[in-house]
Amino acid sequence: MNKQERVLAALNGNEIDYIPYSLWYHFGTQFLPAAKAADIQIAFYERYDFDFLKVMNDYSYPLPERLDRVRTIEDWKQLKPVTVNGYCFSEQLKLLKIVAKRLKGEAFFLDTVFSPLGVARRTAKDIIFDLLRSHPEEFKQGLEVITESLCNYVKAVIEVGAAGIFFSVNGATSDLFSKEEFQEFVKPYDLQVLETVKDIGVFNVAHVHGYNLLFDQVTDYPVHAFSWAHLHSWPTLQEAKTLTDKCLVGGIDEHLTNMFHPDALETQIENALRETQGQKFILGPGCAIPTDMPPEQIDLICQTLRKS
Repeated sequence: MNKQERVLAALNGNEIDYIPYSLWYHFGTQFLPAAKAADIQIAFYERYDFDFLKVMNDYSYPLPERLDRVRTIEDWKQLKPVTVNGYCFSEQLKLLKIVAKRLKGEAFFLDTVFSPLGVARRTAKDIIFDLLRSHPEEFKQGLEVITESLCNYVKAVIEVGAAGIFFSVNGATSDLFSKEEFQEFVKPYDLQVLETVKDIGVFNVAHVHGYNLLFDQVTDYPVHAFSWAHLHSWPTLQEAKTLTDKCLVGGIDEHLTNMFHPDALETQIENALRETQGQKFILGPGCAIPTDMPPEQIDLICQTLRKS
């Protein structure tokens, strides 16, 4: 099987030669132009021979002119839609075009896309929780602006050659919201973005970010696979099999340190294969791994899978 065939087989629960895998972390390249950032991420993919590349995306959504931070709801209401020609999107699209040219016909790549609430948090920081609870309707206006921008952007992501998006769902956790608040401030906006790529992406993943997850609230998201920190939050991989028939992405503890023993790492992989029976499963971390993870540890993951 080639890499694309292997991933599609895993997504569909078909016969497979071995479980596909990939890892990812925040490269810290948000200060770099697209070409340099692309070189780093492609080098990461090539060095470890991943089955697909999840492209990190850390360019910042812009604040309006003459506003250096959000302090009030009036500041928040100044948010404007960003076109795909805006720097945060255009630079990432340039990066994706370079990746598409290098990986064409060889492997799929996904673009990391933060959900509307996730973009809101990254833009206005944690003040958003005070704003959304004190001015809910006005806060939603800003979410609508961000959602409109993201819907246009994700279409462009597929057009440049991405197989789909790795959609980081922010807010599906009782640490931040009740189920009612999730249904009001998170899910409707998430669904608008995901519906945009539902029929044009072949490999869309919902990464349910955080702990104490409201996982049962997202199982109807129109994606091909789910990712979450299952070693630190409900549900386990085995439990998730009873909640969704979608492919599961996981198995590797994102809290790995450079002192993590190889035997323990092999055990994690073996446990994940046992829980999922290797069906509709892709090996990956529960979230971004530390950037100082030793190369020999990553090599071990590949070796363990290919001999299983």
